[in-house]
Amino acid sequence: MSSTDTSPEPSTSDGTIGSSDWTPNVRAMSMTFWGPSSSMSWAKTTLDDACVAHLWFLNCLVVYFLLAGAVYALMRRPLSALADGVRLPSGFVGSGAYVLLLPAILVAVDFVGYRVPDVITDAVPFLSFYELLHNGVFFAFGFLLGAYAVLMDDFPRPRVWGVALLLGFAVVKIFFPPSEELGMKTLHHYGDAYISWYLCVLCFYLFRRYFDAPSRTFGYLSDASYSIYLFHHFWVVAIAIAIVPLTLNLYIKFSVIVLASAAISFALHHFAVLRSPLLRYLFNGKTPADTQKAQAEAHKPLRT
Repeated sequence: MSSTDTSPEPSTSDGTIGSSDWTPNVRAMSMTFWGPSSSMSWAKTTLDDACVAHLWFLNCLVVYFLLAGAVYALMRRPLSALADGVRLPSGFVGSGAYVLLLPAILVAVDFVGYRVPDVITDAVPFLSFYELLHNGVFFAFGFLLGAYAVLMDDFPRPRVWGVALLLGFAVVKIFFPPSEELGMKTLHHYGDAYISWYLCVLCFYLFRRYFDAPSRTFGYLSDASYSIYLFHHFWVVAIAIAIVPLTLNLYIKFSVIVLASAAISFALHHFAVLRSPLLRYLFNGKTPADTQKAQAEAHKPLRT
């Protein structure tokens, strides 16, 4: 749709925007970004699905942390003994071969998630059994990284064969759409999962290699990350409700929403969270002792 096209969109009998090839929310956002629309109608569409779904991982994290906290409180000693007693095979870890296993585990978990009836979505909005299983694999692997130093040391090490496979699966994904044959669909699913896992490897490598050193700047940004994550969504929605219906170019609207929500979120972190031990603990998990240590670190010379 062009910026000058303000023709009415087809609608269904219940008044929602409908189309055979685009989802209602995509159509709604396209129309309101490019032409006049009702602010309240856009807000309802946004809050009902599109923008709230943006918090999908936060919904899963709440469940994971509640379960992990309960398991840790009830079974801390036996789990610690199990972690101390189990030794990961050095050859398996040292070669990085476990990275080939991780996508297979994800594919198997997804297979279960696709076929088990979802009894969660009806009871808990914006949460599904499939999402809990799928994202739970990454969460569980994070626990393994924390439990085994040898794994945490080896994971951020890209291998030539690993990067080659990443590029190969990316080419297949771009130029060869999956067929209906089960074997090819499974291969594509494995390739998608492998891409996700190996991008994690590369992210870990880049930050371990270039940013794992004392730095006031990156220490501040790291400290602000949870605050920004928790604050920004409210301001994205609030500013969008006000600005999207305006007859401005899409890129101007996008820039205003991004810059304004980021500025407000950083301001809240800097002037509220960092200045209150209670807020710092609630939003960043930092105790007053942690705050004093961070302030002492902040006065050290910057890393060059």
